[in-house]
Amino acid sequence: MAKSRRGFTLIEVSVVITIIVVLAALVTPNLSNMLASRQVRTFVNALPDIAGQTRDAARNQGVTTKLTYDDSAHQLIASIERVNQDDETITSLAVPNPVQIQAFQADGQQKSAGDWTLHFYSDGHSDGGGVETNDAGMLRSLVVDRNGVATLVRGPLPDATEERWPAGDYEHRTTTN
Repeated sequence: MAKSRRGFTLIEVSVVITIIVVLAALVTPNLSNMLASRQVRTFVNALPDIAGQTRDAARNQGVTTKLTYDDSAHQLIASIERVNQDDETITSLAVPNPVQIQAFQADGQQKSAGDWTLHFYSDGHSDGGGVETNDAGMLRSLVVDRNGVATLVRGPLPDATEERWPAGDYEHRTTTN
């Protein structure tokens, strides 16, 4: 009488392992893409928050604060501006790798990354300005108006010169009958 053997053959085990490896290879790129897109989404949603924190610190502490961009560290930095002292960092926001900050604006003028400083004052007002981000062709912009209110806009950074009305300019009105 022959004994019945229970178990799997080497070929059956090899086929099952191969199927598991193939499925894992298909799922892994999707997971890494999901993580990258989550980082971008978190960063984009945090842009108005860091501007709001900078404004709130200026109002609550009665000081001038600023938002700057550190190109070498690839991050936005909110800090309290100190005269004749080092600035005190409030918070920072790292820019994830797929995102590029490509345009800077402050006080109605285009700025370079190193020259860009967006001030917030103790009354809550700001210089006005923003930054434009590019994530694989998708443009989003943080826009801060002169009242210090930060909004996130889809598309390029709006032209700030259109916001200012040249006070005192005379506009000739013509009447037609």
